[in-house]
Amino acid sequence: MMTRASAARRERRLRGRPAKDPHEDPDQLSIALVAAMQDAWKISERKAFDLTLCFLEAHEGPPTKVPRAKHPADSVPIGYKLVNNRAFANRASTLRKKSKRTPPRRRVVQALSLALRCKDIAAVHRLFDQLLVLASVTGYERLQQAIDRLVER
Repeated sequence: MMTRASAARRERRLRGRPAKDPHEDPDQLSIALVAAMQDAWKISERKAFDLTLCFLEAHEGPPTKVPRAKHPADSVPIGYKLVNNRAFANRASTLRKKSKRTPPRRRVVQALSLALRCKDIAAVHRLFDQLLVLASVTGYERLQQAIDRLVER
């Protein structure tokens, strides 16, 4: 015959997966970039999520849809493809849910918004590439410290 655990022991028992720090999530940089794009460029949330996915997670691929409206003769449709054949709408939905659960850090959004306001788009693209490398090598906390120093100047 088995004995039951005491009420105090049952109370102490932890259920489920331990909680993670939401700011350790690697998607926080993408979420902060979305907020910065909305602040700097005054674009919609959907456009900001799509552009963020193009900048950070997608690579160029064949266009999947042909534009219906008239376009200049020299325009060329460009397509982007996410890794693992994921759909943009699904990935954007995941990021949107995470952004509602854990809003981006204000200082990171300020720094990214400041960078987005500059006129040289190639320089902004290089900055984002360097931020991604820094985040992957040193972790998000070190990236946060570097951005804090940048914003304080």
